[in-house]
Formats: sequence, structure tokens, C-alpha cells
Amino acid sequence: MTIMATEEKREWFRVLVQIPASVLPAIAPRVLLCCAFSLVVSGLATRGWPVSLPIESSIVPSLVLGLLLVFRTNTAYERFWPLDKTSAVTSLEFDYF
Repeated sequence: MTIMATEEKREWFRVLVQIPASVLPAIAPRVLLCCAFSLVVSGLATRGWPVSLPIESSIVPSLVLGLLLVFRTNTAYERFWPLDKTSAVTSLEFDYF
């Protein structure tokens, strides 16, 4: 009975990994790299090494990235709305037939 329960508990992991379109093989190296990096940083921080950045060094990149995202979003909206209007007109014309 306990062997059967353990097999059933492990079955979900086999199915997850065996799916052809599974994301796990693609993201596993990056996840492991991020975990290793975080362990190194936390180890250095506990030993007294300075691992933080000053706040002033991140203000300019944050502003630039914020503006870039705003302009990209506005461009996407400008492309979306004409298509939305065209599809609405097309569906109305199709409904009349």
C-alpha cells in the first residue's frame, strides 16, 4: 500500500517532465543559475561583504526603462485601435448578410 502511494505521488513529476511541450527543460538551467547566484550573494552578505548598490545608480536606468515601456505601450495601442475598428465594421457588415 505504501509503495503504491509513493508511486502515485511521483507520477505527476514524470508526466510533467515527459510532456513534449514542457517548459521545464527550457527554464531549468536559468532557474538553477539564479538560485546559485542568490546563494553566492546571500553567502557574501552574511560574511559582511557589501553586495548592495547605492540607490542613485538605479534612478536613471529606471527612468529610461519606464519611458521606453510607456512609448512602446502607446505604439501598441495606436496599432490596435484601427484594427479593432476595422474588425467591428467587418463583423457588422457580415451580420447584415
